[in-house]
Amino acid sequence: MKATRKITLVVLAVLLLAVGVCFAGCGKDEGTLVVGTNAAFEPFEFKDTNSPSGYGGIDMEMAQLIADELGLKLKIEDMEFTTLLGAMASGKCDIVIAGMSIKPERLENADFSTPYYKANQMIVVKADSTIASSADLKDKKVGVQSGTTGADSADALAADTANYGTLTVEKYRKGADAIMALKSGNIDAVVIDEEVAKKFIQNNDGLKDAGTLDTNEEYCIAVKKGDTEMLDKINGVLDKIMNDGRLDAIIEKYIPAE
Repeated sequence: MKATRKITLVVLAVLLLAVGVCFAGCGKDEGTLVVGTNAAFEPFEFKDTNSPSGYGGIDMEMAQLIADELGLKLKIEDMEFTTLLGAMASGKCDIVIAGMSIKPERLENADFSTPYYKANQMIVVKADSTIASSADLKDKKVGVQSGTTGADSADALAADTANYGTLTVEKYRKGADAIMALKSGNIDAVVIDEEVAKKFIQNNDGLKDAGTLDTNEEYCIAVKKGDTEMLDKINGVLDKIMNDGRLDAIIEKYIPAE
C-alpha cells in the first residue's frame, strides 16, 4: 500500500507540475497576436503615442486589421530589424510585419505571405550634392540599414568595380542613423526604400532625392517556418482586406496618390 501511495503521489506531483508549466508558459499571450516589427520605417511602422497599440503606419494598421479579423488582441514588439526572424523562431512573436521582402536566406528561417506592397530603393543625398543618379556613386561612400534590400543593392553596386570603382558601403542599425551620417558629412548618400526615403527627405531639411534603383521588391508578412496554419490564416485575411479595399485605404492614408 505504501509503495502504491508513493507512486500515486509522484504521478500527481508530475501532473501538477505540468499544469503549472502550462499556466506559466502555454497561456502566455493567449488570445493575442504578437507582431514583431522595427518601428523606425515611416510610413510603414513608427512609434505613435496617439495609437492604441503605440505604433502607427501602414504595416501597423494592417496588423490591427489582421488581429481584428482573427478575433485576437494586438501586441507589438519593437526590435532591431536583423533580429526579427530569430525572435519569431524562438517564440518571442507570432509573425513579423516590417516592410520585409523575400530573400533566399530569409526563406531558410521563415515562410512568407502573399505580397501586399511593391517597392524600389531610392538614393538620398544632401541638397548641394552633385550626385544625380546611381552612376554618380562611383568612388563614393554609401550608407544603408543592415540586413535590408538597400544594403544588398549597395553591396551589388560596390561589387561592380568596373562601373563604381571604390564605392564603399557603410552599414547602420537604423535608416535614421544612416541619414544622420549623411547630414554630418560622413557619407555621400543613403540607399533606402523609396517611400521611407521620401519621409526622411520631408522630415529633414537639406536632403534631396537622387534617383531610384528598380529593385521591384515585394513586402510580405513572415511567419514561423512550417507554420502552415498561421500562414493560411494570414493569407486569408490579406486576400479579404485587399479585395474589399481596406488595405488600399490604409496605403492611401499614408502614401496619397500623386
